[in-house]
Amino acid sequence: MAVHKVTNHTPMYLFTGRDPFQYYEMLKTVDTENTNFVSQRSERLATAFQRVKSALREQAEKQRQDSLKNSQDKNIKVGDLVYLHQIRIPVGDNRKLAQPNTGPYRVNAKLNEVNFQIRLISAPDKSQIVHADRLKKAVEPRIYAKMEFEESEGEEYDNEELVESDNESIVDDEDDFLRFCIPPRAPQIEIPTPNDPDPVEIPPQVDLPTPIKPDPVVIVPQPVEPTVRSKRLIRIPAKVSEGLSRNQLAKLKKMQERK
Repeated sequence: MAVHKVTNHTPMYLFTGRDPFQYYEMLKTVDTENTNFVSQRSERLATAFQRVKSALREQAEKQRQDSLKNSQDKNIKVGDLVYLHQIRIPVGDNRKLAQPNTGPYRVNAKLNEVNFQIRLISAPDKSQIVHADRLKKAVEPRIYAKMEFEESEGEEYDNEELVESDNESIVDDEDDFLRFCIPPRAPQIEIPTPNDPDPVEIPPQVDLPTPIKPDPVVIVPQPVEPTVRSKRLIRIPAKVSEGLSRNQLAKLKKMQERK
C-alpha cells in the first residue's frame, strides 16, 4: 500500500475511512453484527483529518525554514536599477548565446517582502509586478553616487571628505601631471636623384616572308543508305489464337513486332 510520507495514511483510508481488503480476507466468511458502523467510520475519518492538518502544517514550516537557509537578501529598494530574468527564451535564439537578463528596470514600489513593481527605462509607460527571485540589482557607476548629495544648513561640502575610487588620486601640484605636446617636425633631407642610364639601342625589325597557306581539303559527305529491317515471320500459337477476334489477333501481332 502506498502510504504518504507526510500524512502516514493511504489515499483510500482518507477517502473511505478504512484500508483496502486483501484477497485472502475476502475468502473468509465471518458473521458479525456491527450496529455502530457509521459512527465508527466518521470517527476514524475525523481523527485522520486532524492528523493530516497537523502534518501539513509541520511540513510547510519545514519547507519555509529550508528556503530561508538558501535565500539571500538582495537589498532591493525603491528607485534602484534592476535587471529582470526572463524565464522563456525567444523563439529563434540560441540558449547558450541568449541574454538571460533584460533591462534595466527601475523599481517603483515595494508591494510586500518579495513582490516589486518595476518599469522599463526605455518604456516607462509599461509596468509589471515580479518576484524578487527574478530581479538582479544593477551596480550603478560611482559618479552618480557622488552627484546625489544634499547640503545641510550651516555645513559646507568638504572636498577632502570625498571617497575616492580605486582609479582616482589627489595631486596637489599641477606640475606632476604629464604634459603632452606635439613633437617638432623632422628636417627635410634632399635625396639625390640617380643619373639616367644610357638608352639601349634596339635593332631594326626584319620583315619575314609570309608562309604559303595550303588549299583547304573539302570532304564531301556520302549519303548513307538506310538499312531496312526485314520483317519477321510471327507465328501465334494455337492456344493463344483460339477464342480471339481478327482485331485482337492484329493487335497481338503488332505488339510482338514492336518487341
